[in-house]
Amino acid sequence: MSAYVHFLEVTVYEAIGLPAIDINASCSSYLVLSLLSQSKTSVLKHRSETIKQNRSPIFNEVFGITIPASSIKSGKIEDTLVIKISDPGMAKHIPIGKKLCINLNDLQEKKDKPLELEVQSNLNILTK
Repeated sequence: MSAYVHFLEVTVYEAIGLPAIDINASCSSYLVLSLLSQSKTSVLKHRSETIKQNRSPIFNEVFGITIPASSIKSGKIEDTLVIKISDPGMAKHIPIGKKLCINLNDLQEKKDKPLELEVQSNLNILTK
């Protein structure tokens, strides 16, 4: 059993102005946060609630992500946090915008300070 030595808290506030996906000129959306190891294997996944029929959904959800000791090499975290937003759709899950990839080693320098990100896919998140 591997030890978990780091903890990442991610707060997702909202998405603004998502594109219309369905015939009602709206979309439903949910988020998937995953921790991707250097070997490109998804280690952990977290999923938000689905917000229905809202192009500017307010998620206001906090996710706690533990980082396994095996992800730390020479004091640096080698994993990447991947955040995707999707619409559950009728038959399949439809990606909305591009996925956001955050190298956790880049966040390590700011580990005790909240970092606000407004990303190109109009997703407002906070990591600390």
